[in-house]
Amino acid sequence: ENINADEFLRDHLFSILEQEFTIGKYHISPGSIFVFFLVLYLSFYLSGLLDGLFYDEKRTSESSSKTSLGSIVLMLRLFVLSAGFVVGMIVAGIPLDSVGLFFGALGVGIGFGLQGLIANLISGIIIAFEKPVYVGDIIQVDGERGRVTDIGLRATKVDTGDGAEHIIPNATMINQTMTNWTLTNKYFKLEAVIQVDLNSDAGTVISVLEERIKD
Repeated sequence: ENINADEFLRDHLFSILEQEFTIGKYHISPGSIFVFFLVLYLSFYLSGLLDGLFYDEKRTSESSSKTSLGSIVLMLRLFVLSAGFVVGMIVAGIPLDSVGLFFGALGVGIGFGLQGLIANLISGIIIAFEKPVYVGDIIQVDGERGRVTDIGLRATKVDTGDGAEHIIPNATMINQTMTNWTLTNKYFKLEAVIQVDLNSDAGTVISVLEERIKD
């Protein structure tokens, strides 16, 4: 302000943001692109808030009940992101018929290494609609068994009970054989090998085991 540069910089900044350039038959300005990504960022932020609102309900380790909340939240997040994309284009003044241009660029991105990300996202949508697994289910994938604590856009989190959560890409959940021990009921089998001395009394062994199982 002391050198009277603020008005000069502001005018030049606005002139840069309002300067239009042409891509094919579409006229786009840096300002419209900025507004589009700002709205898209806000939609991602709101999507994350939705996930955080149900954080305790989905991931509480004390709860053993299964719930479809994870799939519902996933679909809500997808709706918010899709709505944010459309609203961003409308607010930025970008013609909606230019969506094909965006997906064309996205196709190029997929060809350059986004296959895994897109595959996980689409697999997440399939999981949300087909519901082969719920939050709270006991599943086994790739030799790891545990309780599902979260179904996300890109990956599913499984608590194996050893103090760590395994993050399994959604594409792995769809493409590999997955065993869901509690899809239709809450019971599942546990196997344990217990060695005792051959001279032990069988009745005593059975009695002790029954007491421990009840505990």
